Amino acid sequence: MKTDLHDEKVRYSLALNLFNQGQINSAIEVLQLAPAKELQYESAYLLGELYLAANDLLHAAQSFEAALQVNQTYEANFQLGLIFSHIQRYENAEMYFERSLELNPNLVPALINMGAILRNTGKFTESLQRLEKAIALDKNDPAVWLNKGVTLDSMGNLKDAIPCYEKAIALNPDYLEAYSNKGNAELGLGLLTRAHDSFQKALSIFPGDADTLSNYSVLKLAEANFSEGWKDYESRFYCSSRIGNPFKDIPKLESLANIDNKKILIWAEQGLGDTIQFYRYLEKFSKFNSHITLAVQVELKELLVAQPLNITVLEIGEVVADGFDYQAALMRLPYLFHTDIDTIPADVPYIQVDEQKVGWWKHKVAHHSGLKVGLVWSGGYKKDPNLWAMNERRNIPFSNYYPFSEIENVSYFCLQKGDGLRSPEYLEKDRYWAKDNFYDYTDLLNTFSDTAALIQNLDLVITVDTSMAHLTGALGKPVWILNRFDSCWRWLKNTSLSPWYPTAKIYTQHEYQNWDKAIHQVQNDLTQIAKNGM
Repeated sequence: MKTDLHDEKVRYSLALNLFNQGQINSAIEVLQLAPAKELQYESAYLLGELYLAANDLLHAAQSFEAALQVNQTYEANFQLGLIFSHIQRYENAEMYFERSLELNPNLVPALINMGAILRNTGKFTESLQRLEKAIALDKNDPAVWLNKGVTLDSMGNLKDAIPCYEKAIALNPDYLEAYSNKGNAELGLGLLTRAHDSFQKALSIFPGDADTLSNYSVLKLAEANFSEGWKDYESRFYCSSRIGNPFKDIPKLESLANIDNKKILIWAEQGLGDTIQFYRYLEKFSKFNSHITLAVQVELKELLVAQPLNITVLEIGEVVADGFDYQAALMRLPYLFHTDIDTIPADVPYIQVDEQKVGWWKHKVAHHSGLKVGLVWSGGYKKDPNLWAMNERRNIPFSNYYPFSEIENVSYFCLQKGDGLRSPEYLEKDRYWAKDNFYDYTDLLNTFSDTAALIQNLDLVITVDTSMAHLTGALGKPVWILNRFDSCWRWLKNTSLSPWYPTAKIYTQHEYQNWDKAIHQVQNDLTQIAKNGM
């Protein structure tokens, strides 16, 4: 018996059978016998599912759109919401999920995904509203509890996020993401033993999960377990929020064996402070007689080009990838050099400053009396709404510094750049700053080289965890770091000293989201050195 493939129903039936047998490509070929615009809803929708199974998101989206041209259904709208969510086009995803919910207001998966989209666009209250509705409809869906926990987490409410993850785990004891997120929240609250247990449970479910390994590496590094920490930290290149590699076509530097006379590209992968901190490793390549090119952010090029190391420094956008034997991300170097707590290259200063600029600033600030102290209160702001709460925990209002103004024999210098200069607390400082001992020359600080030259003429810098902390430490100048309770791993746990910067002192919050004791301690210590000297 012959099959009439000109008949839409026959094609659909055959394609569905092939799909059920796992013959995805054959099923697609059958449905492609007719143009997409001529397909009926069922065939267009099935073609979309087939393309999804083949991981062809573009053609899947086109097929679901074709299905919607025939019939507006919540299913096709939901599928398009998932596709656009996957490629992080959240505005489109929100539109399709909303349409899906207009057609089926009680569609729990759409409510859950809508909650995730709203979270990812910073609409936290709306996210919780959708997730609460989903819970009211089906409180036994573990995904809704996971997503509620993530939203609370993104809002900085780690304490309430943990019970949500625990509820998700109770409903699904093998819920990898719930264990991993729970470990992250526990780490943030300083519940280190519980965090270890959660991460280990997640890895027992899926030993190679990159997100869990990346999260767990932060805890290991914070506890100075560098042998395991650096290894696990490599997973940051493979996790869901992976570090992009603009030079992935160049072979990766896997070890330091046989690199004499090789051309190696080292590239800055994260923030400005990270580049300054790990720049120290470039000197270690001198013993290999390798040809090193360092690709950095535009803001740091002038400063690093002027250093005496025999390397080439370029902006990342200036690099022509041809001709290199190997490439490595800058923060991979501690792993390649097998760094442990005792072998951190901590000789300072390892950044030198233009002497002419230093002399200019010496003359500029000479008439200011007393101890000269630089202040930074904001490390800037992340675009990702899921990091907004972390920004708020890391940055502090300038008003927290108002009590410093009353300390005798101190002159303060603004080292803040960016949004922190536009904060209400800073713009209104003249109403609250007690004395005429604060000076803002930031309009003269056009480059990191300018800022470094000013810092060279200061006695101390007080800063939140930003590039200024790293720059001051790299210059070998005293720096006091105001450190949030859920500390960055590089400042380690339970210490006020830094193995990375011998001149640093760390003032960590005594409790989550409370700066009072740390600020009071800084005020007391600053009063003492203003009276007795450094």
